[in-house]
Amino acid sequence: MKHKRKYIFALAALLFALSLHMSVAASLAHEPAGYISVQPLWSNVERASATLSFSGTTAHCRTTITGLPGTTRINALMRLERVEGGNVVWSRSWSQVVNGSMLTMNESAAITASGNYRLRVHASVLRNGTWEDISISG
Repeated sequence: MKHKRKYIFALAALLFALSLHMSVAASLAHEPAGYISVQPLWSNVERASATLSFSGTTAHCRTTITGLPGTTRINALMRLERVEGGNVVWSRSWSQVVNGSMLTMNESAAITASGNYRLRVHASVLRNGTWEDISISG
């Protein structure tokens, strides 16, 4: 019984310690009754989205990032990845810099192999002299 109690205590302590490193700021969006939506809470970004769609053997990649008032620059890297067994085996990347508060990227890539694809976007947003890094997926 003593060993079981020690095991449970150690497991609870480990879970608590891990939860300290996984905290994420989020805010609840207003949704119709019965629905709850969780969205990231950013300091410099009003809205960010990444969308991946397919048409035949073409992947269509789109991202939009809108900064809050005072945003003067957005740097973004959009990356299409093919994943096998958790490893990236192929990728295509595009980057864009905007001096302003809204960035939109629309790109396409020919797909030569079937598999699991994901779209990742990493961006840095400058607002009132402060940079903020964000990451989104689609």
